[in-house]
Amino acid sequence: MAIFSLLQDPNSYIADTWDITNDEAARTYWIEAFDQAKETILSAARQCLVTDHQGLEGAIARSRQSYEKIIGEMQNRPERFKPFTLFTFDKIHKEILEENGLQDPFLKIKHQENVQACSQYKRLITAHEKLDAKSLIRVLTEGIFAGNIFDLGCQKTSQEYYQNGLDFFHTLDHLTPHPWLVDDYLPWSEFFLSRSNHWKRVVFFVDNAGPDFVLGCVPLARILAKRGATVVLVSNDHPCLNDMTVPECRAVLRALAEDDPILRYLLQTRRIRLAGSGNGYPMIDFKNISESCDQAARNADVLILEGMGRAVESNWHARFRCPTLKIAMLKNEWIAKQLNGKVYDLICRLEVPKT
Repeated sequence: MAIFSLLQDPNSYIADTWDITNDEAARTYWIEAFDQAKETILSAARQCLVTDHQGLEGAIARSRQSYEKIIGEMQNRPERFKPFTLFTFDKIHKEILEENGLQDPFLKIKHQENVQACSQYKRLITAHEKLDAKSLIRVLTEGIFAGNIFDLGCQKTSQEYYQNGLDFFHTLDHLTPHPWLVDDYLPWSEFFLSRSNHWKRVVFFVDNAGPDFVLGCVPLARILAKRGATVVLVSNDHPCLNDMTVPECRAVLRALAEDDPILRYLLQTRRIRLAGSGNGYPMIDFKNISESCDQAARNADVLILEGMGRAVESNWHARFRCPTLKIAMLKNEWIAKQLNGKVYDLICRLEVPKT
């Protein structure tokens, strides 16, 4: 594993945006959220994983026991987890699930949502082809937001998904209007319109399956590659919630390319390519990145961090050597409040290093 070479100052870099070690109210909130998340995860495992019934139920029971034990320790001995951050919960989720053979509890849901989103892709791309560049960057940016609502790691959107489903086009039509909570759309759009034809490499860290990847990230990557850049789509190497993995990205891109000759050409010429982060969490620590990811990112003209986990819960304070777009929809009340916002507020933050 490597330290990400695009970090401005690796020595001062801290992945976590918030340290809640000494914040009892925040710890109480997140421990309760962790407890609720375990039920969502174990329910998904019961529905999605293919194994013998008795073996699966045993794995779920052992996982629940492990969760309950660790929750008790968090409540009674928080100093044991110092530093206590949001990353703490992600790491424990992963440890418990892997110990009990439940590495990918959302496997079936991810596949279903990828298939559904792929069926809508042509409609979206056809509409994009009719737009001028100024209108196109607007709808591409809004598409990232609309897709990012498919997040089963957040209680709010998870409940909405299981109760009513999440519809990309409905979300697109009902996004929070300007001004957004963090609204660098104007400099971002001007940056895109004036410079993107000259970008040689864009490194794009993607987030969730389904509409997030298929209808949000892929269309933006496609346009960036059409304008001349090599676009490196970086996803997890290991399963985590409903986040995309490299094999899932590869399968989706192949399926989309069957009916999209432009995307097919961009893949064949490696103008769009994949890299694994070496990661298996919804957040990301840029001091612990795969060597291949770091190699692919060197000399990047632009870095895109998409999704709340990679751009807000971690790396909100991180600064990079190249212009960086941090883009996400906020889907957690506590996180939104830390930024003086509310659930479903939008983040479009362009950071350009000083020369």
